[in-house]
Amino acid sequence: MDKNLLSHFLKKIELKLVAKIAFVALMLLWAWGSDFAVIPLILFVIAPSIAYFSEAQERRHFRASYWILCLLALLGVMMTGGSDGISISSLLIILVFALGIAVEVGFFRFFFSDRMLVYSIFHIVLIISLFLVFFVAELSLLSVVFLLTALTFLFLEFFSLADVRWKGRVLLMSVALGFFGTELAILVRLMPLGFINASAFLGLTTLLVRDAARAHFDGTLDLPLILRGLAIFLVLSVLIFSVSVWGI
Repeated sequence: MDKNLLSHFLKKIELKLVAKIAFVALMLLWAWGSDFAVIPLILFVIAPSIAYFSEAQERRHFRASYWILCLLALLGVMMTGGSDGISISSLLIILVFALGIAVEVGFFRFFFSDRMLVYSIFHIVLIISLFLVFFVAELSLLSVVFLLTALTFLFLEFFSLADVRWKGRVLLMSVALGFFGTELAILVRLMPLGFINASAFLGLTTLLVRDAARAHFDGTLDLPLILRGLAIFLVLSVLIFSVSVWGI
């Protein structure tokens, strides 16, 4: 997001919007501080719902990313612990979550002059966050199904916003990319990359594959684009692997 986009976004922020975002973030903070007692947890579920359904109908196009963002924030603070001491990680997750809600509302209200560019960045950041949660969590059937489902819905949302007209092909491509990302994530878990480097590697792979799929739908996928993507992938992959601690 460049400076012009950021300044335009900040000018659009209203007092009511700030209060709405703060309310959602505070409910998550309360749920965390109460060690996820029933009532604060229920109120956290209600708070994002109020924020979401109080927006215009444009929100429908972003429902997958919005609810996945809320779920990832909740899972993130759960994994970093409850009220046993001050967790900087949990506070950081709550702050990032509040920023994510603000960006989502920006999509709902057309705050960004180049909404698709900002959404493309937000989309890949959300996918990296999804991989982070997956790598921190225990490997189980539930975590695998969650990753597969979330990836599929995020890809469906992305291609829908990219105005790809072949709905049947979009569904098949989204499911295929969801399976690809999930299978690759399971394989990467076997490598001693660390969850941050592993998530960065998968985020890079997802970005290149996603953009290649979009170029395919747009009819602009050609050899120079493929070679450029492979070159970027190789260079950045070497950097990610080089900073990882390898061992048996």
